[in-house]
Amino acid sequence: MSRPAAIACLIAVVSCAIVLALHLTGQFLRLGGWWQLLLGTHFKLTSPELVPVWVQYGLHTLLAYVAALVGAGLPKRMHGLAFVSALVFLTITSSMLLRVIGWALEPFSISLAAVLAGLGGVFLFSEIRGGKLVAFREFFSGRVTEDQFSQLIFHHEPAKLSGTREISTMTFRILNLSDLIHRMEVADMEQMMSAMNKQAAVFLASRGGYLDACHPEHITVQFGFPIRSATHAQDACRVALELKDFMERLAAEAQKRWEQKPVFGIGIASGPAMCGLLGHDKFQAYSVLGQPVEVSRRMCDFNLTYDSSILLSAETFHAAGEAIAVRPMEMWTPVGGVEPQEVYELLSMAGLLNESEEKARESFWEGVVALRKGDLETAKTKLKQAERKGYEDRPLKYFQRRAEGGTSSVLKSVIGKRKG
Repeated sequence: MSRPAAIACLIAVVSCAIVLALHLTGQFLRLGGWWQLLLGTHFKLTSPELVPVWVQYGLHTLLAYVAALVGAGLPKRMHGLAFVSALVFLTITSSMLLRVIGWALEPFSISLAAVLAGLGGVFLFSEIRGGKLVAFREFFSGRVTEDQFSQLIFHHEPAKLSGTREISTMTFRILNLSDLIHRMEVADMEQMMSAMNKQAAVFLASRGGYLDACHPEHITVQFGFPIRSATHAQDACRVALELKDFMERLAAEAQKRWEQKPVFGIGIASGPAMCGLLGHDKFQAYSVLGQPVEVSRRMCDFNLTYDSSILLSAETFHAAGEAIAVRPMEMWTPVGGVEPQEVYELLSMAGLLNESEEKARESFWEGVVALRKGDLETAKTKLKQAERKGYEDRPLKYFQRRAEGGTSSVLKSVIGKRKG
């Protein structure tokens, strides 16, 4: 059970205990008798049957818990008070309707339980949220979803957001930006860039990513920060595939409007990073520093080489495990690194490729391995088998040109065991 639900449950128990204590004094019996007499005086009704005691107590508990939980979740006190008032009104009118059909339900104890629990939820949680809302709203407004913001308010202190943790960083940018600048009018370029960045940023934030940076040249999104996630790599890959489809539709619309087609690239890298409140004064923001951020930018730029859309680092590939389907590109050595690392192209989430696509992926993989070993004839054969009728595979054409030109991989290495 989450912390808000647990506290709401505790508030409901205390409220019901107070109501039960008043029950034992007989106060609600007298009020209930007066209420039924009042209804009988104004309406011609038959003698009612009493609602069983266990039903009465059950309604106390249910409405008390609902009032506490909803009151705690509403952002403003007035909204909580309005909800509690609505519960009281509903309880009284329900009692009147039950009286019409021959059942006597005393509404005052139920209403009191809802009022006590609702007020407890509204005011107690408003105090809990109050200080954090002021501090957190400034840093996270527009960068996370409302659900994520609620989790930050209830589960995290600012100090817990600082430290080292495993994350996945996604970098998104328009790869042909320099060409578009020379081809388009300034006003058109401003409109297109503003529209594209806004749509991409809103889309990424709505899918659970933390919108770390949104610049004209690139957008950076974090997964696993500020809220920890054991599936940050899988989440980043899933969102990247959704973003690709979304941006391809926007690119087609942009081409119709401005007669220029923006080309997008996405790079994802995973690993440990330093997280915390960075910057100073009004330029402060919760962000991350570390290799995943830098590597994701390189992955994004590598799309220019292969004419691909989504590239992953080796760390992301291993972190995502069997959840994704990929194929290899080439090896590269990060700045300051010693061992070369694999670059992978993300094709889909696992299990979504059809038989033809899976066979093409296997042939592509074998062709790239053969090319690295210098076995050009095998590479040509396997890469030819990777072709799919009616589908333009630009990364495949890149490696076919390499094989035809007799150029093997720049860095010699043995590819690891395949996954996905």
